[in-house]
Amino acid sequence: MGAHRATMSAFAALALASVGASAAQLVEVTFDPAGGALADDVRVVSVGGAYGSNVNLYPSGSTANFADLPSAKITLADNVFSYSTSDRWCNFWTKPIEHVRAGRSYTYVIDVLEYANGSSSRPWFNVGQTHSDQSAQLSSAAVQVAGTGRIVCGLSGRAADRYSLLGRDFVDFNHSDGGKCSMRFRVQLYAGSDAVPSDGGYAAPGEGVSMPLPVPTWTDHVFLGWTNSTGEAVTEATVVADSADHVLGAVWKEWRVDVGGAERPRPGSALTASTNYGSDGETGEVSFSWMRGDWAGNWETAAEGAQYSPSESDYAHFLKAVLKVDGKSLAEKSIWFSRMPVVYVETEDGRAIVNKADRKNAHLRIQGNAEFKQQYDGATEIKGRGNSSWNYPKKPYKLKLDKKTDLFGFGKNKHWVLIANFIDESSLRNKTAYDFSGVCGLECMDSTWVDVVFNGSYDGLYQLCEHIRVGDTRVDIHNWEGDVEDEEDLSSIDPAATDISGGYLFELSNEFDEESQFKLSNGVPVMVNTPEFLRTNPAMMEWCSNFWERVFSAWYAADGMNGEGENWQDLADVGSMASYWLVQDAFGNDDAWYKSRFTYKDIGGKLTFGPVWDFDWGCGTTVVGTNNVCAWRLAKNNYSEYSVSFYKEWLDDPWFCLKALEKYREMRPALAELVADGGTLDRDVAYLAESGSADDARWDAARRSEFGDRKRGFAQDAATFKWWMKTRLAWLDSQFADLDVFVASVRNGRSASPFVRTAGTLSVNGSAEREVPLLRRSDAEFSVLAPGAATVDVMLNGRPLMYALPVSGGVCSFRARPFDAAASNGERSLVAVTARRADGTVAAQDYVTLRAEVPPGFGIWIK
Repeated sequence: MGAHRATMSAFAALALASVGASAAQLVEVTFDPAGGALADDVRVVSVGGAYGSNVNLYPSGSTANFADLPSAKITLADNVFSYSTSDRWCNFWTKPIEHVRAGRSYTYVIDVLEYANGSSSRPWFNVGQTHSDQSAQLSSAAVQVAGTGRIVCGLSGRAADRYSLLGRDFVDFNHSDGGKCSMRFRVQLYAGSDAVPSDGGYAAPGEGVSMPLPVPTWTDHVFLGWTNSTGEAVTEATVVADSADHVLGAVWKEWRVDVGGAERPRPGSALTASTNYGSDGETGEVSFSWMRGDWAGNWETAAEGAQYSPSESDYAHFLKAVLKVDGKSLAEKSIWFSRMPVVYVETEDGRAIVNKADRKNAHLRIQGNAEFKQQYDGATEIKGRGNSSWNYPKKPYKLKLDKKTDLFGFGKNKHWVLIANFIDESSLRNKTAYDFSGVCGLECMDSTWVDVVFNGSYDGLYQLCEHIRVGDTRVDIHNWEGDVEDEEDLSSIDPAATDISGGYLFELSNEFDEESQFKLSNGVPVMVNTPEFLRTNPAMMEWCSNFWERVFSAWYAADGMNGEGENWQDLADVGSMASYWLVQDAFGNDDAWYKSRFTYKDIGGKLTFGPVWDFDWGCGTTVVGTNNVCAWRLAKNNYSEYSVSFYKEWLDDPWFCLKALEKYREMRPALAELVADGGTLDRDVAYLAESGSADDARWDAARRSEFGDRKRGFAQDAATFKWWMKTRLAWLDSQFADLDVFVASVRNGRSASPFVRTAGTLSVNGSAEREVPLLRRSDAEFSVLAPGAATVDVMLNGRPLMYALPVSGGVCSFRARPFDAAASNGERSLVAVTARRADGTVAAQDYVTLRAEVPPGFGIWIK
């Protein structure tokens, strides 16, 4: 019998009492044929085991035994099991308890109250058996008993991680000479090694620490039945081929609750419970109840009967269908009913992810809502993610699906993330900023809000988001990892025969924790996000490092040119730079000073900024406060530890400032809609109301521990975010009133070459106006008034136009054409001048904008 292995969970431990120094404490064990809830709402430890494990019944490998499968039933009354069969073989498999403290001693007691057997054989009680480690667990591994009596087994518990597995036990009846066998027996489990009450006495349950025993959500519960070694469920009438691949398997059968409509539950749409067994006379009378519970597991009866139609008042609650047979609860299935989609994660081992590096196989189901159908139901790998965010109690996760899937219309991909938003109590900031960046024309990661149920427990409101990576539905540039057999080895790429000038996704971050990384001569840390293992090709790494040196050299130069004669606009895309800075500073994102800054470059393309990422340290969150609402964050910041950055160098160029101002004016309507009464934020807050409140309740204690009196809660933090953005918009309006105000506002004296305008220095066609209309094909006469200066340098749209023009009598004049023939009506150019003394120091600086005009009626019409 030692070759048997079982997979069925048939006992649920109610409580593990604390072990006293001198007295054994009873651990009450109650039989639960469904592996689910009893009438008093007991929870099972877990389903446990893998169905279809090979079990060789005597004679080993014979298919003849298949016709003799047992039809016996085990029933429970007053905690006493009644068992009878007339079949040749019958195995009663149990798993008394799964997770216990390592090093504890336990005593397993079986009292046989009645026993009758028509044959001469005796039943076997194999207790605590776990295949090959039987001897390590038991003081008496397998015993036979005839008639009534008590069997006492000492179980030491085999260490497994932080817990022990007490294994499985079973009862065997061998009717080799026919006849009927019946038995009534009682099971007890004691914590401690002291004597068990004698003379058949039963100790009262000891008081002590309760063990949390959650019911697995969306998991079929187990009873008796049959399977073969391939894991296929079979019936008594099934014919099994005479093949080594069809050794008779572990005995199991399931009570299961199915809920129709649970893939996409909506208010007013009925949820219908059903089961795989009906009222067959032998089973008993089948009925259903519906329960309603909050995140903490406080349940109340919602309805009787198989159907329940939820309403909006049920949002952010568990709805549970409970199967009853003759009034006794045998199995259940629950869903989290939400206004938003729901992500269910069931890890393979049923445990949480404790370490960020842990990778676990899991089952993932994404329940739909009024807007979306069910999105996914299958396998995934899940691991922790994030840096500072991982250190908070509410954990963020990375998902790798079993197959590429288009979730929520975001495009097919395997890789997704669940953002926890622990320090953003409103859960609004990241998604709002990401969506706004997309409106600004940046590459952005699409996302949607979801509720998450992790191993049966409500984990809160999350943001399901695309993972930043290279791909045709993400950052769509050349993918080097697809060009090699092993994406962890790029050494086969030959730079001499291949254009390696792009196909890179970079992250500039002081965290400096990726596989491939380098630091520039000015100390800026650069990481290669994709291809992750670019370090395996030193030539490509060197190209990337040299490219970034060229970019920073141009950004830091007064004329925007590096030592190789390249202007910064030859290397980087000015439009994405302006949009990127605007989004980051408009949302006051302090993190963007030193981390989570993503850029990418395709082959033959320019360095492009985006996607934006990680805004929970901005927008007035609890951790940063609201006192910076009327201040530039990425232009005026003087933190010494972040002294090397690039935003302030960008903003030293009036041409860049003009592009940023134009982008602001273009995007202002979207910002206004965001903060308007009844606008985007108000609609999002209404959508999140129930889940936001549930998340707030779920993590209330953890946030109070982290934030103390600063904790706001969902509603207050959402109101704070709207106030912050509304106040921010009014302040931005004042800063972007005109170009002069903006340039003066963002000037930073710590820049490499700060631009300081000297009013009255530059005029155009005799006009001192700050913006001058000009026919697009026309030259303009520029005059620089610069007493004491020797020469003048001229820039057009951020590029050098003329160097060292002579100054005579304190005046320098020159002609230039600011627009080419293709300029559109209203397009702007910017001419900037720097007057220098004989020693090269700056005497004066000024700029003027020119607005292209096309004469009325200009053009050719052909009839």
